[in-house]
Amino acid sequence: MGGFDYAMKGGDEKFGSRYIVWMLYSTMKTNKEREANYQAVIEENQDVIETQAFTTLSHDVKEIKEKLLYRIIKTKMIIRSEFK
Repeated sequence: MGGFDYAMKGGDEKFGSRYIVWMLYSTMKTNKEREANYQAVIEENQDVIETQAFTTLSHDVKEIKEKLLYRIIKTKMIIRSEFK
C-alpha cells in the first residue's frame, strides 16, 4: 500500500502528517526550480530579442539614410538642371 493510501485509510497519524508536509515541501522545491529554469530561459531569450531588434533597427536606419541621401542627390540634380 502506498504512503498516501496508508495515510488516508487512517494509518499512523504522524506518518500521514509527515507525508503531507513532505509532499508540500517537494512541490514547493520543484516549483522554485521550475521558476528558476523559466527565468533563465526568459533572460536568454531577452538577449536574443535585443540582439535581433538592434540588428533590425540598424538595418532600417541604414536603409532610411540611403533613401534620404538618394532624394537629396536627386533634388540637387533637378535644381542644377533647372538653372542651366
